[in-house]
Amino acid sequence: MRPLGPDHREAGWRYLLAGALMVGGPVWQYLYTNHYPFARLEAFLLPGAAALIGVAVGAAAFRAGGAVGTVLFGGLLFAFADLQFDLERRVYTAAILVLCIGLSALLRRHRAALACLTLGAFYAVGVMRPPLVPSAPTHGGEATARNGEPILVHIILDEQWGIGGLRAAGDTATATFLTAFYLERGFEVYDAAYSRFVLTSESVPATLSLGQPADYKAHKGASPYVGSLRTNPYFKGLAGLGYQIEVFQTTYLDFCSAVDAPVAGCHTVSGNSIANIGYLGGSWTTRAMLAGRYFLNLNSHIYTKLHPESRAFRRSITGGGLASAKLLEVAIQEHPDEKTAYFAHLLLPHRPIDVDAECRPLVDPRDRMHYDYAEARGRSWPRALALEAGQIRCTHHVLSDIIDAIDRSVGRDGAIVIVHGDHGARLHDTQPVSGGLSQLNARQLNASFSTILAVRRPGIPAAEHLEPIPVQDFVWELFHTDFTGTVEGPWAHYLRQATATEPGDTLRRLGAEDMLWVSNHE
Repeated sequence: MRPLGPDHREAGWRYLLAGALMVGGPVWQYLYTNHYPFARLEAFLLPGAAALIGVAVGAAAFRAGGAVGTVLFGGLLFAFADLQFDLERRVYTAAILVLCIGLSALLRRHRAALACLTLGAFYAVGVMRPPLVPSAPTHGGEATARNGEPILVHIILDEQWGIGGLRAAGDTATATFLTAFYLERGFEVYDAAYSRFVLTSESVPATLSLGQPADYKAHKGASPYVGSLRTNPYFKGLAGLGYQIEVFQTTYLDFCSAVDAPVAGCHTVSGNSIANIGYLGGSWTTRAMLAGRYFLNLNSHIYTKLHPESRAFRRSITGGGLASAKLLEVAIQEHPDEKTAYFAHLLLPHRPIDVDAECRPLVDPRDRMHYDYAEARGRSWPRALALEAGQIRCTHHVLSDIIDAIDRSVGRDGAIVIVHGDHGARLHDTQPVSGGLSQLNARQLNASFSTILAVRRPGIPAAEHLEPIPVQDFVWELFHTDFTGTVEGPWAHYLRQATATEPGDTLRRLGAEDMLWVSNHE
């Protein structure tokens, strides 16, 4: 390759390599540092395609030379700055472009070599990537033989709407599906269950506190977790019953570092991450499109200005939930003779809506619902309910696989299985009024607090219960019976919110008119 301009002192291959590093490098580094599963073909094709674009522009810059070559190479520098850094938050985009072209002109005789050396060193440093999360402390003791005692499988579904709540919202079909799902598999199912809390950071710690003050710590800065439990009375109690504890969690909430309850195993997946796209099904081309949009939405200011409608692709959660569920399924089958308590917090069917009822990825931005209310983006309420229902059915498809694994490994009466939500779906037909508990109307209460609760225990037949039951209190009482006794009220019906925006608006007592999830059974 021979340059057309008079200002070159470098070989053409340097321009090709520089272009590949400046455009393909940011894509590769982002996938690599975020632990994208490299068993997937798109993990190599995406950075490869980006690198080829850079090679083409680098070749054009070399052949053109002169002012055109300077502008083209400056464009490569600008692409690198746009994809790799977040300079646009502090500097005008036009100023960054002018700076990149100016730098290209200033260093024109050795710009390709300097780019290769600088970026080569920059990416070489990143080869030693940190783990997704630090290793959790484990007790390292020998497993206890089960000797006919049941294992425990405790699954928390995130943003899972309750059966009565779905009926109240108008989705009788999904409510009927859920009732049949649990009854056919031998569960006691509680149609009118609800959470006392609307936030995971309050709901789950309260559930595991067994009635004691929850010891939750929110993290900022360098921690990979959004929050963690410093003590865990529930896990401590399970250990006292002779269980070793296996945890399946996300980076949203860490259960494994509690000082009073060391676990035997800790399996963590990312909360919101590009890596979760790699765990979705479908073709590699679909995942490549989703991963490419995710990367550009989070890393390119130019792309988001040109494609504001694609911001629905900047969150991906479902794939991590599916991956965690699969890990749980495998773990149950690997150690059927050990007295193990499997605890899983699955971000399913948590929004955004990533999949349909068959767990196939959704690619239309209009389907990838991520707002809390249906009218956003002109979506109708029936359409919003249908999308939510699809992800609920996908969630229960993988839950069915877990229950089947339990039944194959230890039998129907060889396990105690608890499934409940942390709070409601938080999906509203109109934009909710912000504020404390007192500001929510009955439909908003229904969307925020109605959740799933189903339990299967040895020797206890399937049944459908219609009375309203607070999930947190139910789990406490179930634990105190060693999971074998009758759990019954009376229950006081109220909601709590520690993070209320209005002082004093932290408690709301519920009357019959507030609990739409009770009065909609058919």
